[in-house]
Amino acid sequence: MSAIRNAKAAELDSVRNLLPVIMFGYTSGTGAVEGIVFDASSPTRDPVPGIPVCYLSTCDTTGADGTYELLDIKDGYRRVFIAASDEYYETVEGILVRPGQATQRDIALIPKVDLSDVFMRVVLTWDPTPTWPPDDNNNDLDANLWLEAPDPPTHIDSDILRRGDCTTFPNACLEADYQKGYGPETIAIRQLENTTYYYGVLNYYAGYAGVPPITDSQAKVRIYQEGDIYYEYSVPSEGEGDFWYVFSIVTDGTTATIQEQNCIIAYDSEIPECPAGIQSEIELNLRPPKGE
Repeated sequence: MSAIRNAKAAELDSVRNLLPVIMFGYTSGTGAVEGIVFDASSPTRDPVPGIPVCYLSTCDTTGADGTYELLDIKDGYRRVFIAASDEYYETVEGILVRPGQATQRDIALIPKVDLSDVFMRVVLTWDPTPTWPPDDNNNDLDANLWLEAPDPPTHIDSDILRRGDCTTFPNACLEADYQKGYGPETIAIRQLENTTYYYGVLNYYAGYAGVPPITDSQAKVRIYQEGDIYYEYSVPSEGEGDFWYVFSIVTDGTTATIQEQNCIIAYDSEIPECPAGIQSEIELNLRPPKGE
């Protein structure tokens, strides 16, 4: 019996040695979130005062310098809501709150898009870091749009010779190109042609030293229409390649459908294709072209 007792005692001692690691390796609690709310369209990141920032019922209103602070937030991945105003769209940010720490998160607000002259605007935003060490490569994501017809397809991107035209065919153009973080990089479509559109985002400096993959870019794409209608897509967290194929629009001139693609692939300057195919579809409301 003593041999069995000694063996059991040794086993218990072994378990006791593991207990602190298993039971006490993680300490939960509360933390804080703080930062500045700024205007995404401003190159100088102008602060936005008087905007409510909330996690559930815990709220703060940005001060004159755009600062906010949320205290006693339970640790974990939390969704923080920044309220809409007459000038800005509502924004939702996912933030990892750590116990006993203040997480710094500056938040950019997208100004409400003027749609008085176009059918829709597609707005790209991403991580605000300007350059990546060690070589200071630009944090540069590029919006790309293809029109399938007429043949050959029309390609719109940041190349000075391929920025499109919003006054005549293709009635789509790149309005703003940002090369050092965040954006907002904007493509406008004045009116839909009778064709299929393909929209995606290129991580321009992918493969250069220090440049993270596009899956780590925090990229978001929003499609805006009149009446504060917009659709939002977030970059997938997994995938191999330097290009995020976000959506296509199929239209015959009387009906139009947004087809969510949402895959990471390798860029080859040609019309993209997702191996998994369409993820979801949304019918668009059409209206007469501007000026008619």
